[in-house]
Amino acid sequence: MHLQWLQDERCEFRILGEIQPDLLLASEVLASDASHVDDTPVPVLAPGTGKTKTGRLWTYVRDERPFAGARPPAALFFYSPDRKGEHPQAHLKEFRGVIHADSYAGFNELFASGRIVEAGCWAHVRRKFFDVHAATGSPIAKEALDRIAQLYAVEKIINGLPPERRRQRRQLQSKPIAEALATWADSTVRQLSRKSELAQVLSLHAGTLDRAGALLRRRPAGARQQSRRARAALCCHWP
Repeated sequence: MHLQWLQDERCEFRILGEIQPDLLLASEVLASDASHVDDTPVPVLAPGTGKTKTGRLWTYVRDERPFAGARPPAALFFYSPDRKGEHPQAHLKEFRGVIHADSYAGFNELFASGRIVEAGCWAHVRRKFFDVHAATGSPIAKEALDRIAQLYAVEKIINGLPPERRRQRRQLQSKPIAEALATWADSTVRQLSRKSELAQVLSLHAGTLDRAGALLRRRPAGARQQSRRARAALCCHWP
């Protein structure tokens, strides 16, 4: 587990169960208009069986430092016995804003009403291309990595700037890069065998690329990547 974030920051660490969650802490962590969300499997004792079963630890991270926010970083953890979508839906029932998350289908209900906007995860997109390139040396996968790296380069420059300045730089620099990436991916996948691993990766993440481009047009703030929550204890997101 990645505990560097906990070592680097002053924070209060509590695991919140489903029965009596600390509502004050939860409301504080989710007070921001952007939250990084992820879950990870955890082994749980199953008394009387001599075995363990798999539970889930849901992580919600607030980190406003990338856009010069006033609130300190904070992390919230909920445990659940399974990965059903009803759990994040309950955790975020009062939340309004953007969540940075992977493409887990259990989150879909959260986006249906428009109360919560999804920010597709660039780390998950990049990782699949990285795996293909590492295994095959594919020049197409390498081009995808290079294009995503251009977005990271812009984010490195604007990290810590106020929201409006970040929005302006993203409109000017990041938006053309993201839109060109989506167009390139759509064109490239048509040239590949549908059964190829790379075609599957491109098809799988087509929606993520589209959502990222849409968010560039509508959100002034937000952090660049979902790895905030990774450092909190578990798993790169757009605004």
